[in-house]
This record gives sequence, C-alpha cells and structure tokens, in this order.
Amino acid sequence: MLASPVGRIPFVITDVDESARRWSWRVGPGPGVPLDHGVDEVGEGVTAWVVVHAPAVLVIGYRPLAWWALHRLVS
Repeated sequence: MLASPVGRIPFVITDVDESARRWSWRVGPGPGVPLDHGVDEVGEGVTAWVVVHAPAVLVIGYRPLAWWALHRLVS
C-alpha cells in the first residue's frame, strides 16, 4: 500500500532498471493505472519525472498526488 494525502492506495511494481534509475508500476485497485518513473542527472542535481499511461481525465486527477510524491522522493 502507498501512503498518500488521500489515504492508502494499492500498487504493484512491475519493472525496475536500477542502473538507469527507472521503474514502472501500476497504481490503484483492479488493473490499476500504469506509470513510469525515473531520476535523471541534470548538471549537479537531479530531475525526477513521471509518465502516466491513462486518459487525460485520470491524469489531471492524479497530478496533485504525483506532485506530492515526487517532491517527497527528491527532498
């Protein structure tokens, strides 16, 4: 389960590429929503990113949660 500002959300990690610092997972009940995440070096820092493979209406709803999660990841 993933702890979030809206409660606990089930997820499954489907792929990890440690050397590339990328991972894929499915979030939510049932088949879930597929997401790809990564961390890239940029100059002397890093950039964290996410790609959500879902219709725009779902992505817009996920955006605040993704922002919160990514900021926790890099802070």
